Parts: sequence; C-alpha cells; structure tokens
Amino acid sequence: MAMIALALALAAGPAAAQALSQAEVLQLAKDACKARDFTMMFGYFAQNDGVRAALTAPEVQIRSLAKPSQVQRTVKGAEYRDFKIAMIDYGFFDAESADRFDAGQSEALESLKLDITEQPGGSYRVAYVKAEYGPPGEDEEIGELIRTYGQPGAYLFEPRDGCWQLTRDFR
Repeated sequence: MAMIALALALAAGPAAAQALSQAEVLQLAKDACKARDFTMMFGYFAQNDGVRAALTAPEVQIRSLAKPSQVQRTVKGAEYRDFKIAMIDYGFFDAESADRFDAGQSEALESLKLDITEQPGGSYRVAYVKAEYGPPGEDEEIGELIRTYGQPGAYLFEPRDGCWQLTRDFR
C-alpha cells in the first residue's frame, strides 16, 4: 500500500524528469526540499546520480539492520556507491536489477516494497525489500503484494542544509 501511495505522489514528478538535464533534475529535487516534500525529493534521489551525489552526506554510516546502534564502518559520501533503490517510470526496483534491465535483460527487473516513515526531528527512514506483485487491476500502477523476499535494508535521511541527506545505510 505504501508503494501505491508513493507512486501516486510521484505522478507528476520524477518519472517526467528522465528527459531533463542533471542540473534541472537537481533543481527539482531542491524545490521539493523547499516545499518540505520528502516523497518527491526521494523519487529524484532514487532516479538520478547527480541528485544522489548532491544529497548524500559527507559521511555515510553503514550500520547493522538487526542492531541499528552498531556502526560497521563509515564511508565518505563522495565514495558511497551502494544505494540499492532505482526508480524507473513510477516504480521502485532493486538497483542491480535495474542495471541489468537497462542492459536489455527485461526479465531481470525486481520490484521493491518501500516503507517510508518520518522519524523524530524531521528525518525519514526508507525501508526496502524485494517484492513480488500480482498483475495490476484497472486504474492501478501495481497489483497486490504477493510476497517479499531477499535481504531487507533501510536508509536514513536527515535534514541538513535545507534538504534531507542520506546519512545511514542499514544492512
């Protein structure tokens, strides 16, 4: 259900941005920040390398999903390349499968189920797991959730410098 709401919220935004320049998409993401619209900003973040580079904190903490207080290591933001969520059209997919899809392997595309929750202090947590959905019904972007599978993960975006920045990666 969260995926449907997220897809509808992004209907006029990030999917249409695929034909724009990096600078234009980054400006749209910053405009979403000014409007305090995390969902819209996240869509641009998931879709665009330039937005990810601009809105990733100087350091990203890699933490245990099972023990969130446990820092496994810290990565410089400029070197962080492990973001696992990609946006294609109005859907969210496993980034590795999206790369295979872009290379012509359409059967490789794996959907994700996202759960976005606001945290104390204006931060947002984006939890994800691979998901299988049934066929969409009439006027639906996606069908009913059949099952989730694979290793779940999560990200924390904290408010910094007038926007949200990716600060933690939970595995």
